Amino acid sequence: MFTLVDTDGYEFLIVSLDNKQWQFEANSSEDRDEWVAAIEQQILNSLQSNEINKVNVGGKFGSSYNRAEDVQNIRTRVPGNGQCADCNSPNPDWASLNLGILMCIECSGIHRNLGSHISKVRSLDLDGWPPSHLKVMMAMGNDLANSVWESNIRPDRTKPNPSSSREEKELWIRSKYETKEFLPAISHTPSLSQQLIDAVYRCDMKALTLILAHASADQVNCVVSHRDLRTPLHLACSAINLPVAQLLLWVSVKFKMVQTSR
Repeated sequence: MFTLVDTDGYEFLIVSLDNKQWQFEANSSEDRDEWVAAIEQQILNSLQSNEINKVNVGGKFGSSYNRAEDVQNIRTRVPGNGQCADCNSPNPDWASLNLGILMCIECSGIHRNLGSHISKVRSLDLDGWPPSHLKVMMAMGNDLANSVWESNIRPDRTKPNPSSSREEKELWIRSKYETKEFLPAISHTPSLSQQLIDAVYRCDMKALTLILAHASADQVNCVVSHRDLRTPLHLACSAINLPVAQLLLWVSVKFKMVQTSR
């Protein structure tokens, strides 16, 4: 994990999980960005490899590690996933990765129209499921997500049901995730940055969902302190917490964090 130093020489720092630092300098901004992208990919590969290795203890990877079974567990073992998160249609078979929910095919089409910056839509049956995606879906689920995204519904609003029109469902989904009308208020004491760090330490997925829904990019990319340059992503990686790390990546965590002083 690393932080970039804002200088004229295209320098960047690599900050280890124990806060050791190494300073490097690229020849150009393009060269620097190539290094950043390569390191970013290696970090995610390493996290995914750690998760696979947990299953592969004793050489049992292969027949005993059934990805189809894992996907089925998302359907049956995660609270609330027996119904669409947005209209309660039974047996949903589409997912929003970054929201951690399952939904019906009609609602999934509406989610796609929101854009992948809001909802990253995947099919449970047709798409590939790497370990990081599986971990997020198992750690979240419709009940947990809706306890945040539908926490503050006004009396004059009614959630759609399976027979509701597409227009009703779209209005609900856009209100829920795009304009965030149903989110609960959040305290700003302590700061959202500190709340995020605390939630990552606790591996509190509900708190993390709420904070990330409210936080700005700068708050998501905060550091522990002026002397400790680790970000929430560093903390998640140090705990080998793949679902938290993946969520942070999906909300545009910056590997090119800018440090204004040395």
